Amino acid sequence: MKTARIVVVVGLVAAVASAFALARRAPQLTEKDRIREAIERARRGVVAHRLSEILAVVSSDYEDGNHTRDTLRALIAYGLRQYPAVQVTLFVTDIQVRGDEADVDTGIKAAARDSGGTPADWEGTLRLRFAREPARRHILFRDHAWRVVRIDGLGDVQDAFAR
Repeated sequence: MKTARIVVVVGLVAAVASAFALARRAPQLTEKDRIREAIERARRGVVAHRLSEILAVVSSDYEDGNHTRDTLRALIAYGLRQYPAVQVTLFVTDIQVRGDEADVDTGIKAAARDSGGTPADWEGTLRLRFAREPARRHILFRDHAWRVVRIDGLGDVQDAFAR
């Protein structure tokens, strides 16, 4: 019994040490690449209708003058229910990182169909303001994540998909 406990403890210590070593060796992304990665995760969340994936990229401090994180969550959830088929093409035209903040200009084309097959399409630009916030990587390691704190031009998208 005592030997089994020792083996388990040694195994756990080895696993934690291995995880730490692998995390330290992982290639470090540039801040711009981390922002691009966050945008892509949100885009995939929209297409897959996974609200949690979208909101993982939205800061709890989100405020754009019309919406907070909670009202944005409700708006997105409503849109995902209304439009079961959504395709989004997104390209980043510019990223300006200034310390713990970044402004990202994007071009977006969204095509959606409601449950009756009625199309709702939108093409335009959005400016996203990101903030660097504390986060965890692999639960154990302190890190940071880029999250959206403001979206300029969201009203245009909202108007295109309003019913």
